[in-house]
Amino acid sequence: MAPLQNYRTSKKHDKAPTIKLTKRQKEILALVTTGYSNQAIAEELALAESTVKVHVSALYELLGVENRAACTNRTLTLKLLD
Repeated sequence: MAPLQNYRTSKKHDKAPTIKLTKRQKEILALVTTGYSNQAIAEELALAESTVKVHVSALYELLGVENRAACTNRTLTLKLLD
């Protein structure tokens, strides 16, 4: 499950949590939701694959998911890349 401190509820919209992502997290999340593998993301962003794995794991924890499909679903549901 995602730690509660990663969620900030907007005063205007109490129904949906606001998740703050760094620029790098958004880059990686966009590629994950497009279907890129860790290796392909590493090549695209000129990173080590192990670095990508760390970022992807952190995103899973932040979003409270356990796999890429759930990550993509949560990303689209929360409109994190709009």
